[in-house]
Amino acid sequence: SCSRYGNVIGSSGSIIPLFKKQKEKGEICITDERMTRFWITINEAAQFVLDRLIDMKGGEIFIPKMKSFRIIDLLNIMSNYKLGQLGGCIRTGIRAGEKIHETIISEDEYMGARLHENFYCIGDNDNIGIPITGALTSANFIMNLDDLSEKLRSVGVIK
Repeated sequence: SCSRYGNVIGSSGSIIPLFKKQKEKGEICITDERMTRFWITINEAAQFVLDRLIDMKGGEIFIPKMKSFRIIDLLNIMSNYKLGQLGGCIRTGIRAGEKIHETIISEDEYMGARLHENFYCIGDNDNIGIPITGALTSANFIMNLDDLSEKLRSVGVIK
């Protein structure tokens, strides 16, 4: 059994340390304003793994129900950038293999996935939970700006 989740807020691979460093230099790079990503705090990820220990039987993939965010909203909150402003923001474009929206359960996986109260499970042979009806992408679970700001405050990214 394993777990799958989105970006971990503030981790070494997170965009947050990159935006902070770029902000100090006065120029922030963004690939595409339409881009969305799932994310989870370190504490949420750790607790999710511990909680799933009692559910695992072997071979399942556990995925927490997560919200996603727009990269542009994160940039807006962290740097006071306003959509449409050109100064101080460089648009680099999407790199090879990069997607506008992150897929957490693919078209190939959803037929074997089920929704539980606060998570999804792929490969649950007991057929517990509600079957999902399609792939899950970050385009469908976007936080509003207030929720995003609160999430950033809760982990000390903003005051």
